[in-house]
Order: sequence, then structure tokens, then C-alpha cells
Amino acid sequence: MNKKYLPSAQILYLNYFIHGIGCSILSQQLVKESLAGQWGMDSVMGVTAVAAALGLGRLISLPFAGPLSDKFGRKISVVIGCASYVIFFVGIAFSPNMTIAYVAAVLGGIANSFLDTATYRIRQSRKLFTNTRESLQWESSCLSLWHSFCSRSSSASVWERRCHF
Repeated sequence: MNKKYLPSAQILYLNYFIHGIGCSILSQQLVKESLAGQWGMDSVMGVTAVAAALGLGRLISLPFAGPLSDKFGRKISVVIGCASYVIFFVGIAFSPNMTIAYVAAVLGGIANSFLDTATYRIRQSRKLFTNTRESLQWESSCLSLWHSFCSRSSSASVWERRCHF
């Protein structure tokens, strides 16, 4: 493993952690009730729809995120992804209604797609890992740490402990 590129890889793999945090926050019942009240809704079903918009944003942007990343470079993709995540988290926290929150969640999915284009390229690159086995071992250890983090949450129910990507 080339240690020179390890900090960059760790920052890019943090993308999955951030996406998981967003999904986990939106799936907690207490947060759903709070957001439903903030958006003037009687039911938490609208908050569930907003959480599903993360996946919709990902599906919308996957066909063009890769080609744009190839054409303009990975750094631009990372900047677009980070900016979209900032808009997502600020938009969810301060949105006055469900429509603005839905748009913010779609931007969260777009952020994940653009950051994926940079992360996948690092995984394939020979600059960081010398072989595929080394790459898979590193990713496996990251996933086991994430699983450990999710399963140790003391306030979450069994269903909410599961981390969905």
C-alpha cells in the first residue's frame, strides 16, 4: 500500500460514512416526528418519502456523474459532491416544507454519486493499492468498522441499527 495516497482515500471513503449518517438520521422515529412538525405535516410518511429521495437523486445522477468526472476530472467531482452534501444537510435541517427538503435530499443522492466517481477511481488505481487483494482487505476493514459503529448505537431499535446504503 502506498501511504502517500492513504489520507486522500480515507477522506473519499468517508463519503459512505456521511451518506450512512444522513440515512440513519432520517430513519429515526424521533427525528421523523420532529421534521414532520417542522414541515407542518400530520404524518411521518412525508419524511420517509424525503429519505427515499436520496436514492432517487443517486439514480438520476449516475448516468452523467461518471462521464462528467472523466471529462473534467475527479477533483471537480469531489467539489460538486461536497457542495451538494452541504446543501443536503443544511436543507434538511432548515427546510420550512417538504418540497424544499425533498429537493435537498435529491441533492444528497447526487452528492453520493459524484463522490462515488472519485472513490471508485481510487479503488481501481495502482497508486494506492498494489493489488486487488490488498484493496479488498482495506475496504473490508472499513466496512467492519462501520458495522461496529451501527450495531453499538444504544438508543436505536433493532431496525434502526441497520445501516442502509
